[in-house]
Amino acid sequence: MTSKYFKLYVSIYKPNDFILQQNNKLVGTSNYLAWKKRIDLILMENEVIEYVEGSITKPSQEQSQALSKYIKGEIRAQRILIESIKDSLIPCGKIEDI
Repeated sequence: MTSKYFKLYVSIYKPNDFILQQNNKLVGTSNYLAWKKRIDLILMENEVIEYVEGSITKPSQEQSQALSKYIKGEIRAQRILIESIKDSLIPCGKIEDI
């Protein structure tokens, strides 16, 4: 019999989701280079590196479908970055400041 927790995990898991172990998170300058290489690959795999590099332009309000896609990509990129950084290094301002 399948547990309800397994079913929940399967229902929310996406193929491009990533798993960073605690020891792979950015903790400071001591592991920055390894973290940067790892996070760049994860961002490329998830097709959101352009959001981090600033090479994608936010569509206008009139382009509602494109804007919706942009916002989803931006949120995904922020989620990947936040989940890859040690909690004490995460800024506690507004989400727009991240």
